[in-house]
Amino acid sequence: RQPFQRGIACTSSTWRRQDPKLLPMPAGSVSGPFAMAYTSLPPAQLRPECLTSKTDANAAPQMFFAAGGVALASGGAAVGVRVRCGEVDRPEKNWIAFVNRGALHLIYSIYPHTVLLFRAA
Repeated sequence: RQPFQRGIACTSSTWRRQDPKLLPMPAGSVSGPFAMAYTSLPPAQLRPECLTSKTDANAAPQMFFAAGGVALASGGAAVGVRVRCGEVDRPEKNWIAFVNRGALHLIYSIYPHTVLLFRAA
């Protein structure tokens, strides 16, 4: 888990989260009516290179999901969790989320066209 408002870069400069998307959640979701998906570097404590080289050169941006979108939309905080799909050593970003038949889906790839069913772990 990664606090949404904390810097996570190995270096002194903070790598900014990118492409935040407020998502409508399926009716009755434990996350509430909204959640947020965004791209970020994984937390520094989960990247061994941060302990030795203090560089972000080898870090790959990943997709994160934060429940509590209502709080985030009004300036509050929430905890983000990396979406466990795709590759950890290459950039994973810009997935498109949508709700279909009461379930949250993510378009992972346009070609080949790949749609994922999102399930909170």
